[in-house]
Amino acid sequence: MNEIVIPVPKIKLVDIVKRKAADAIDRHLRRSDLSQLSHRLPGYEGTLIREIEEDYLEIKGSAHQLLYISEMLIHLNRLYEQVSLAAYTDGDKNCLLTIQDIQYYFYNEISDLGFNIDTNSFTAKEVDHLTGKVEEIIDRLEKLQVSQEVIFDRIEELTEDYKDILTSFGLGKKPFLQRFAGVSISYVGEKGADEIFSHLKPMISELMHEGTRLLGQS
Repeated sequence: MNEIVIPVPKIKLVDIVKRKAADAIDRHLRRSDLSQLSHRLPGYEGTLIREIEEDYLEIKGSAHQLLYISEMLIHLNRLYEQVSLAAYTDGDKNCLLTIQDIQYYFYNEISDLGFNIDTNSFTAKEVDHLTGKVEEIIDRLEKLQVSQEVIFDRIEELTEDYKDILTSFGLGKKPFLQRFAGVSISYVGEKGADEIFSHLKPMISELMHEGTRLLGQS
């Protein structure tokens, strides 16, 4: 029997998941479209949620599903904040109700994936700020890898772990900080880990300080 070889994908699967989320947002979750929908129209809610669910069910694997949901919730939270600032028309009020329905659907899906939901959610501004902080760490790791300034066999794996952190915002502040702190802890004792984390320590400390401060404000 001939051996079957599955080729390694030449593109990152997480990028495909993010693109699918962006496509779904463009199809279903634009402010102008949501504002025109009547929240009281019979059958409306089920139809919209069903369409969103069909897109979501195309995503396989809990890690990719969590990333997809995180992308959707970040958009929904940002949109909710924008509309809330000027919710004067019936359309805007309908938009807010619609966003709540969709958020409810995705938070239920998070529970089904086995994750605990922290009600102390991030604002869109906080997500943008902390995303930048995590991306600084990722950028530093990629530069260290290219320059081979530090020899650490698992540097690529470590970089991916920090990229995965960007899927955690939808879980709330406490789970985000726990997952972020857990990355460095999981590499304790590894050869070369101390040296590589010495380069990251200022950025890690700053993010933990800001995250803890935000958690205290909740």
